[in-house]
Amino acid sequence: MTSRRFPRTPARRADATSNAARIVAAARRVFARGDGLGSLEEIAREAGVGIATLYRHFAHREALASAVYTQLFEDEFAPALELARNNPSPVHGLRAAAERLSVVMSHELGLIASSGNFAAMTDEMLRRFTMPLQEILLKAQDAGEVRRDLTAEDVPRLLVMVVAGLAIPGISPEDFRRYIGVVFDGLRPPQTSP
Repeated sequence: MTSRRFPRTPARRADATSNAARIVAAARRVFARGDGLGSLEEIAREAGVGIATLYRHFAHREALASAVYTQLFEDEFAPALELARNNPSPVHGLRAAAERLSVVMSHELGLIASSGNFAAMTDEMLRRFTMPLQEILLKAQDAGEVRRDLTAEDVPRLLVMVVAGLAIPGISPEDFRRYIGVVFDGLRPPQTSP
């Protein structure tokens, strides 16, 4: 009796994985230069691949921007959020994570311009962190640092407002901290309004 063979999903070749990683790294460098709007051809050259290889991995500029943003969140926001989870003052930890993300984004104007809808992309990225954000929120509420009517769904939306709202040229890190301070002051229980 012969055994029935099921088709397997082909494993991604190591060179394909390497090419994708190089393209994402190159895109981040190109997006960060000057006005940051470098062409896909420039990104392919920077990555050392042909334009056809770039398009095999990323069908359009927004797909590439999303991959770069995902990498940026993994490199910059995830560690900041982990520090926030372990901070004795959960709200201060969350504020520090928001400040870190806002300052990083101030250097990523090309990425923002390439994203199509930056606020929607930020919302999608932040929703991937719903569980740790909820954990931080509950700790902050238990510590009396954050108003009780705030929900886990509110936190990503507030962070989108902060990050996307401050992602414009010319805002200094001090300004980021000041604006974020205004938003976070509104989260405190004494400022709660019905």
